[in-house]
Amino acid sequence: MAVTDLPVKESALISASYSLNLSENRLLLLALITAKELLHTTDLEHLLGKRIELSAEGYANMFDVPKKSAYRLMQDACRSLFKRQFSYTEKVNNENI
Repeated sequence: MAVTDLPVKESALISASYSLNLSENRLLLLALITAKELLHTTDLEHLLGKRIELSAEGYANMFDVPKKSAYRLMQDACRSLFKRQFSYTEKVNNENI
């Protein structure tokens, strides 16, 4: 698998992340890390459209917080992220035109 196939934070997402709180940023970071780990064991086509599951235990271990607190922080982050809106524009690659 090419390095370009791995998920990364694009500049638009990085800019948007400045308005996120700590637990929201951590949740997104954990999701990216989990996705990258999954890509090392499964091909990209198999993962497209699939759900990435995150655990409170994984959050607690990654960010050194108690498991009970991790679950609550993840719940709060999910609720606030679902209330937000995000849109982006894909860059058109003019090299192949």
